[in-house]
Order: sequence, then C-alpha cells, then structure tokens
Amino acid sequence: MAVIAITSGKGGVGKTTVSANLAVALSAFTEVAVVDCDFVLPNLHLQFGIDNPPVGLMDAVSGNAGMDEPIYRLKARVGNYLTSLIFVPSLSPPHLLKKFDEEKFIEFIQFLEKKSDVVVLDVSAGLSRLAVLSLSVADEVHVVTNPDISSLSTASKVLSVLNEMDKARGGVVFNRYDGEKRVVESSLGTLGIELSGLIRESKLISESWEAGVPVVSYKPKSGVAKDFIVMAEKILGIRNRIKLYGKLRLRFDW
Repeated sequence: MAVIAITSGKGGVGKTTVSANLAVALSAFTEVAVVDCDFVLPNLHLQFGIDNPPVGLMDAVSGNAGMDEPIYRLKARVGNYLTSLIFVPSLSPPHLLKKFDEEKFIEFIQFLEKKSDVVVLDVSAGLSRLAVLSLSVADEVHVVTNPDISSLSTASKVLSVLNEMDKARGGVVFNRYDGEKRVVESSLGTLGIELSGLIRESKLISESWEAGVPVVSYKPKSGVAKDFIVMAEKILGIRNRIKLYGKLRLRFDW
C-alpha cells in the first residue's frame, strides 16, 4: 500500500490523534509522510507542536507555492529509536479554498508517494466533496470511531460510501476504548470489516496534545503508545490480528 486515509463519520472521535500517532509509529518501520487533509478546520500541526506553519498544502494546490514548499521534515522517537517523517500541514488563509485545484491535489499526493513508502492522509470528518476527494486517492481507508451508538452509526455510513466508491476498506479503529469488548465484537460483525486499531482511553492523550508531541513519543512505554505500535504492525502486515482485552488491563496505563 502507498496511501492510507484515516477518516471518520463525525468529528471529535480522535481521528487526528490516530493519524499523527500512526504516522509516527509507522516511521519506526518505513519512510512515512503524513498530510493534513482537513482544509477547513486543520489542527494536525498542533499535535506536532507547530503553531503557525508558513506554507501549507492549500498553498501548493492553489498555485501559490511549489510542491516542495509545504513539506517539513520532523524528528520523532519511537521506543528507543530516533526516526523522522515528512509532515504537510494544511493551515492557510480560507480564501485559498476558492482556488483549490483538484488535479494539483492529486499530483501533490503522487509527488509525496515518490518521497516516502507510506503516505497517511488525515481526512476531514464526514463526507464533504473534499473529504471524498481525499478518500479517492487512497489505496486503503481506515475509519475511526468510538464504541458508542452515535459514532458507530456515522462510521457505518462512511463504510457504505466506500463500498459505492469501490474503495478498499482497511478496517475500523476503535478509539477511546474502555473495555467494551462485546460492543466491538458485535460492531465488527455488523459492519463486516476487520479491526485495524484498538486505542485505549488514556489521560496521556490530552497531555500529549498540550505538549505538542504525539503520545507515541511523549510516553513511549505507556499502554496507549503500544496500542498505536500494534496498529502500525497490523497495517504493515507484521501482525495478523489485534487481540481484544477487557477493563483489567486498561487500569495499567502510565
């Protein structure tokens, strides 16, 4: 696979957290680029501790900048390893949306594919025109949800659209998991898709956002950091399946 899209049916389920940490976790295994494809309310740059990137993706796809200009090389730590990855922010003046060139966007993603082995797209929540465009360039799509009825309902709608697009559905990522084993098992059966990530509820996530460092690097030995490593291994085919666990194990995160 070359391009992985991370999306969700609704906002607030932790899609950007998953995108950032997955990209960092993947960087321990291969060359990675992560792109903020939320063109209206981008915030991936904040997870990487960047307040105001001078050039973003919107500049490149609107003709205001060259292909190389919105590319930033970041250093990261995964366990005992120092890694690096490419980051492309999307923070730009709103008026550039009127100049958004879909063909240039596709060309830009193809340009990134030549610079990395895996491109992770943090796609805006929902099914707007630009969100669907981002999904259309992906080789594999993973849908982030929380284990509650509202999140699962919107995730189901996104999966239905992916079927209509004939787009490869990589799997479902259950974020903020708090031991709802039966809910997850039942949902996977109903949705007809496999589990690609199981990310536990942890106060370390909010702490990592405040620090501007993905939790994989912020607290690399924590349980939630290991959840992202397991997800990366699953996506790369290093791991065949993700084992569900209950509440007892969730108590031991630090």
